[in-house]
Amino acid sequence: MCRHIVHMASPKLVRAVQSALKSSPVTLRELARRAGLSPSLTAYVKRGKRTPTPTVAARLAKALEGLAGEAAVGAKTIRRALRQEPK
Repeated sequence: MCRHIVHMASPKLVRAVQSALKSSPVTLRELARRAGLSPSLTAYVKRGKRTPTPTVAARLAKALEGLAGEAAVGAKTIRRALRQEPK
């Protein structure tokens, strides 16, 4: 049996991701496509049903970076929170 250890994101990173997703001007499906994630995972993260790993958070930040307004600010907030995550 193979066991995988996955580092889960801190509450601060989770809040940053959820806030950025809620302010995104594109549809959830489009954001998931841009991030290379499934729409269902993206929806679960947005609603707080799943905690994103730092890798998922980084993908979402990258997808949000090209967008205008609050989404771009959200991407910066996610990046800041990622830098504070334990290694």
